[in-house]
Amino acid sequence: MKEKHASSLPVQSADDGRNPLRAVVALHGDTGNRYSMKPVSVGCRCRGTRWYFPEAPFELESAGQHTWWQKSSGPIDFRPAFTVLDTTLEQVVRDGIPRQRTVLLGFSQGACLTLEYGLRTDSLGGLVAIAGFLTDKERLAREQNPASRQTPILILHGTRDKIVPPEQGRATRDQLMGWGYEVQWSSYAAGHKIPLPAMNTIRQFLQVL
Repeated sequence: MKEKHASSLPVQSADDGRNPLRAVVALHGDTGNRYSMKPVSVGCRCRGTRWYFPEAPFELESAGQHTWWQKSSGPIDFRPAFTVLDTTLEQVVRDGIPRQRTVLLGFSQGACLTLEYGLRTDSLGGLVAIAGFLTDKERLAREQNPASRQTPILILHGTRDKIVPPEQGRATRDQLMGWGYEVQWSSYAAGHKIPLPAMNTIRQFLQVL
């Protein structure tokens, strides 16, 4: 497994309409790449949005596949992934979109990263976690940033997901609400994927910004 430096990682962007009102940083799942989340940006049909597609820092042996952190028996080292997000958010601000109008959106491993990073940083416009879960709730309880409780959260999960069971999504929702976060929950009749009904829900969440 090869690690890339954050400055060398590609971050592509795409606009849905001129003069973007908001930004979405879309985080792919395990074995994905910077192209994996582009269909979501198209399917959401949310005008006035600039989408950013960072790529995970660890390159797997199979061409075009990346992961956000290395597998280990100990605590996950989030630092390389967090560095990618720091760099991407700095780019968003340079592009003229403030953090308060920036949403982190992730699928599967990218959803886990969305929550792990989003709850440790200052408030953002929103967090969208699709088919994810909390990797270590005790550790996150110690390390979360109180300012992040101002960030609204949308959690989506397929009722037929056999990769990340929906019970994990509901447990994540309940834990976040117990910590005092504003959480919106939405389930859909599908497996480990992002179908059109989920994209419609995401669009409605984004349009509030």
